[in-house]
Amino acid sequence: MIPIVSLSHLIVLPFMMFISWRLYLSFKETKEKNVGYFFLAFLMMTIMEVILTTPGLVFKNPLEISTAFSFYPFFMLLLLTSISAIPFSILKMKKTEIIFIVLMFLTAVITSSINLNNVKPAVIYYNAPFVYWEDTRGETMNIFLGALGAVILIFITFFFLINGLKNQERYVKIRSFLISGGMAIFLLAAVINFVLGAIFIKQYVTTLISTFLLIAGSISVFVGVRYKK
Repeated sequence: MIPIVSLSHLIVLPFMMFISWRLYLSFKETKEKNVGYFFLAFLMMTIMEVILTTPGLVFKNPLEISTAFSFYPFFMLLLLTSISAIPFSILKMKKTEIIFIVLMFLTAVITSSINLNNVKPAVIYYNAPFVYWEDTRGETMNIFLGALGAVILIFITFFFLINGLKNQERYVKIRSFLISGGMAIFLLAAVINFVLGAIFIKQYVTTLISTFLLIAGSISVFVGVRYKK
């Protein structure tokens, strides 16, 4: 059987690794804090994608797979922390920025601890010739993670969109629109994967669609961050 969901994340992984590396070089060169935040966001996304490639490819046991699923929300929340700290940094709201980062980090730790304390064997789905696994965190935890992610992505999308509309400099507008567009694509990918994926029987179809959207969104954000005059 083909672990289709794991393979879809494996397709994303090289893109995330390349973008993380290029953003690291940009941060090393410019020393700009916001570029550093974007680098950290994509680094966390890379680690998250590594974890999501393991079911069926590295781990075969449903309990081991479920344990891996328990770890990836930690990095997802750190990803969201890095991205959502950027508006506070741009607006020079240093205290709010620090408080937000601390609260998000504590949320990530608490969430991961809850997940690890409630590990159950992952649910296996067979849809020949494919096989894929689903976490057993429970509906409440998934709703919480999904809602938190959606709120943050909507906030970032509109922040950069409004910033682009207000700014008179052409290159700033382009950067803002590219980053805003990328965040909107991330939001769409999450909706397709988590919402539509829960409705349709062939979950791997929505996963594949969201995978390619994730690549498109990442490229848009990456180009926006590196766009210059």
